[in-house]
Amino acid sequence: MIFPAALMCMAGCASAPKIEEPGPVQHVIVCWLKEQGNIEAREYIIQACKTLERIPGVLAVSVGGVLPSQRSMVDSSFDVALVITLSDIDILPTYITHPVHQRVLNEVVKPLAEKVLVYDFVENHASIR
Repeated sequence: MIFPAALMCMAGCASAPKIEEPGPVQHVIVCWLKEQGNIEAREYIIQACKTLERIPGVLAVSVGGVLPSQRSMVDSSFDVALVITLSDIDILPTYITHPVHQRVLNEVVKPLAEKVLVYDFVENHASIR
């Protein structure tokens, strides 16, 4: 038996949410190095990612290494993470295709990272319907 809540989820999951008043977008990237714990590789990625600030529409770049934790809900298995604040959702396609982003991705991250996860979200969740 399918419950009404499950039906609502299935209907809602089929289409992307509508963003009525888009705010800044947080573009979150988490990287696991091919050589986990390699300090030189980690620093190389960190320094390269700082150049992403040059891309129009990028408001801020925060990047660094893992902060180890013993708390069960904290994932400390990655090596490098960064959060890039974009002015709005319309900037994301331009950011992704920008030559600076493509250089960092193809010449730095891909050769050094075994795994990369990306999460995007709009800051003002109240505007998502």
